[in-house]
Amino acid sequence: MDTPTDNQQTLQTKEGLPLELAAASQTNATGANIDDNDALTRKKEQDLQDDEKPEESPANQDAIADGAKGNINPEQLDSEYTRPRPVSDYLKDDDSLPGWVWTLAGVTLIGGLDALDDGDSNDSDNTPNNTAPQFSSSTLALDPIEEDGSATFTLDVEDADGDSLSFSNSNPSHGTITQGDQDEQFIYTPDDNFFGDDSFIILARDPSGATDSITVSVTVTPINDAPQVEASQELGTKAGIALAFDVDATDIEEDPLTYSVGEGDNAPQNGTVDVVNSNGNFTYTPNEGFIGEDSFQIIVSDGDKESTQTVTINVRGTQTATADDVSVYEGAENTTAMVFTINIDSALAEDIILNVSKTGGTASEDTDFSTLTDTVTLLAGQTSVDYVVNIIGDTENEGDETLELSFDSSQLAAPLSVTGTIINDDPQTVLTLNSNDDSGTSNDDGITQLQALTLTVTSATGANVEIFANEQSLGMATEDSENPGTYHFLTTELDEGSYLFSATVTQSEKEPVSSAPISVTVDLSKPTLTEFNASADDDTVTLTFSEAVDFLDATGITFQQDDTDIAAVLDSVEGNTATFSFETDLVSGSLIDVAIADNSVSDLAGNLLTAIEFAADPNAITV
Repeated sequence: MDTPTDNQQTLQTKEGLPLELAAASQTNATGANIDDNDALTRKKEQDLQDDEKPEESPANQDAIADGAKGNINPEQLDSEYTRPRPVSDYLKDDDSLPGWVWTLAGVTLIGGLDALDDGDSNDSDNTPNNTAPQFSSSTLALDPIEEDGSATFTLDVEDADGDSLSFSNSNPSHGTITQGDQDEQFIYTPDDNFFGDDSFIILARDPSGATDSITVSVTVTPINDAPQVEASQELGTKAGIALAFDVDATDIEEDPLTYSVGEGDNAPQNGTVDVVNSNGNFTYTPNEGFIGEDSFQIIVSDGDKESTQTVTINVRGTQTATADDVSVYEGAENTTAMVFTINIDSALAEDIILNVSKTGGTASEDTDFSTLTDTVTLLAGQTSVDYVVNIIGDTENEGDETLELSFDSSQLAAPLSVTGTIINDDPQTVLTLNSNDDSGTSNDDGITQLQALTLTVTSATGANVEIFANEQSLGMATEDSENPGTYHFLTTELDEGSYLFSATVTQSEKEPVSSAPISVTVDLSKPTLTEFNASADDDTVTLTFSEAVDFLDATGITFQQDDTDIAAVLDSVEGNTATFSFETDLVSGSLIDVAIADNSVSDLAGNLLTAIEFAADPNAITV
């Protein structure tokens, strides 16, 4: 080992990392330089120790404890602690140091070495340097592999220190790398259908971070791929009608493809298949009178390899089935028959068995209708048959329900779909606002000046009726003991504004049923006169109010021209505007005034306009 200079001494940690410390900083507690000829190996503790040990901060105690383990962390030190601790505190029983001592900013640090490098040529007392892992070669060429294959290989790598190694790799351009069963074993898999040269790098790393790398190369040789085609397809036609179809196939190598029909069991059993051209176009012709399913194989070849597709063809009859949709009332008890009459074009010499299935609808089997029979048979020589569904009656208000059915047979050109409607004949859920609470005119949206409203619901008896306003529950309505099926609800006092009320009725295990909503506007504002116009051209005046007018008593509205009463006739009231005409001419430049008596004008909620007297600005205007 090289001898350190006078100004610098090099120490080694157990991890093999060099630590260069200024000689001025490598002192014992008395300030003496530390070397083999100094007090560190000769003086006893009583020669070095102060009268009393300086107190230690907790941070320094932790730092020293860590330092004794070789894990010194200078940032752990308390920067405010500056008193040195005697080196003798760290002496072993044989007066030798367990490591190195470093005084920094007055704080003594102790390392985890067995001895200091004293600058001589004997390094047997020092921790050796870490040795990086080493591959036996910097490159590795794998044996060629075939396209769509894989290569498993084991790397030859050693670590002189016997450290366990970890591995990482770069991504191949045309494949993937996975770990094998052993640490040094790897598997290279090329991308699908790739052939050519590929390479990647594998890195070995020891626990100290030292690394070595190897570049691995591989050649992937091409092979011929079989043509690519879907495994199967299903088609349909009618009896006696030929069907044209295609088989779509591709080839990775873009070799020309040929098509043929399977033989023996792989040939059609109930028809014939003709190859139309070399592009995969075919024609299937069912045998005369055949109805049912036929299947066969199409073979696709690139001259070296073959692929097959199984084609299944459903040959249906030519009969067209029809039936009307049906609606029946549910009834209160027992069952009601829902009858579907199924018709075909013409009678056949054999029976037609129609398979029946429920395909949709809101009605439930065994709750709204009895269990369906799976088939219905249309006998030979007949052109119609009835299929009956038994509807289960009840007294629950649940709204109308539907039942969607399908009837199918290979004798039919297409399945028959029908819909049955179960009409609810139980009392409907209706929500109303009591007429004496509705101050508006008919056909309005429930405008009122009342803040506490009475809502009435009619529905089935013994139900749970919940009232909502703007989708928020207000509570449960109470059934009228004298009028079963009628429910009442009194709201709390409402603020001015618009509300959308609805009722939800729940009975036994049925789905809840909601009423149609009603809109109510609570209007507490009195109307005001917002605009007054007069015209000398047509001798009319218009009064515009702040709200739509529900009631206007023309006898309570009088006009003056230059302080003289003039007669006026009410022509119209539209929305919030009233128009009057005069029997005498209005004089241009004259002053027109209006007065409105109490109870003469009201809005839709019944709020009355406050009386207006003559000369009340801005009611007087100049023509």
